[in-house]
Amino acid sequence: MFLKPSQKGELGNVIISHGMQPTDFEFKLDEENSAITLKHKESDSYFFFMLDQESYFTIEFVPSATSNKPTRIDDRSWAGVLDMVGSWTGYILDDMSAEDPWADTQASSEFEDDPESLFSPAELKTIDSAIDASFEKLVAEANANGVEKKIDDVLVEIAELKQLARSTPRAKWLERFKGAIAAKLFDWGLDLAIGTGVLDVLYEVAKPVLKLVADL
Repeated sequence: MFLKPSQKGELGNVIISHGMQPTDFEFKLDEENSAITLKHKESDSYFFFMLDQESYFTIEFVPSATSNKPTRIDDRSWAGVLDMVGSWTGYILDDMSAEDPWADTQASSEFEDDPESLFSPAELKTIDSAIDASFEKLVAEANANGVEKKIDDVLVEIAELKQLARSTPRAKWLERFKGAIAAKLFDWGLDLAIGTGVLDVLYEVAKPVLKLVADL
């Protein structure tokens, strides 16, 4: 092999010192071209280096500090190769530990296309807020129409609808919500048309979540 055993050991030590293990990588030797590729087993990340002069290397790696496109550097000393392997290892760890701030948005977009899906944890926060706002509107409408009510009078319905949202497909849940509002209006002797305003509040607060099923 064109690398000395001591150099191969240095390569492994750099990987370990930067928080990973040599066993996290496939070690591919191309003896004919004096080249080695380190391939990360759990991603598409790789580090390639080739001896192009007696003691200088051409290297190429993915990812870099700013891109997932291949980065190529020529005329690198062995010490320079080790430095870049250490940096590259750090880039992999950064990517592995990074949280995706768009995950909830992406999940929400997927759910909007399927009225039979359950609400995601992020969507449930929106639904809970929409339920609270809707029943506040219901109580306000009751008081405006001469039926004195307080939010305490609908706490049971609020709790039941929030619990249902955690186990019921969104389209079916929306029908249950409409039924609960209609039943309350009937109990209080109020015009069912008031329910339209209550639903408007629900749709306004939970618009991204109920984008599809609101039209069903």
